[in-house]
Amino acid sequence: MRAIFAIVFFSALIISAVFLKEKKRPPLLKPQQDQTIKASSISQPQEVKSTAAQLVLQFSKEISQIQNDPVAAELNMKTAAQSLPESDYAILEKMILDSSRNQDDRFVALTLLSWSNNSNVASTLVNVATASFDPLLNPNQKSDFEQILRMRAVEGLSEIPLQPYQRVEYLNQIVAKTELKLVSDRAMRSLWAEQKLAKSAVDQDQDALEKLLSSP
Repeated sequence: MRAIFAIVFFSALIISAVFLKEKKRPPLLKPQQDQTIKASSISQPQEVKSTAAQLVLQFSKEISQIQNDPVAAELNMKTAAQSLPESDYAILEKMILDSSRNQDDRFVALTLLSWSNNSNVASTLVNVATASFDPLLNPNQKSDFEQILRMRAVEGLSEIPLQPYQRVEYLNQIVAKTELKLVSDRAMRSLWAEQKLAKSAVDQDQDALEKLLSSP
């Protein structure tokens, strides 16, 4: 599964470069101290006792190893995500936004939310997509990863059961709230796709990647 996540990371960076080639680098955001407090408010003992935290640690360890059957591993993770109690969603959100955690833990926590098959995580995905950060004040917050994490939260909205009008509403919230050009671009392209004005964001990514790779 590490290969899967690596592809997501690097594809997102390459594709973003294609769509935003002429745009300036997004400005660093203002520090948000209450977000940092929120991300670290759960004590370690409480986390360890939760099903969500145990699954994050389990799958984070698995993606660091070579998988003999990646398809089965992904199915196992989706099954686990859909069995999580809703009371654990808040724990996952805090793990995702906790920059002191390793990147695999945070990405796995976000993937579990996206694969929960529960429309109630939509607002949480919006919170993740629009969360501010400042790498200058917090060395743990690597700009590339933080932006990819937020773009993944945008994609997560397409993976949970929502009515089209609901998905449009949540995507519009992200566009209105985010200060990151890459995240706004991702949400806008998802909006166009949702309104049948363009291919799906995934297909757009694939086309852009093929165009980039075929360039001399």
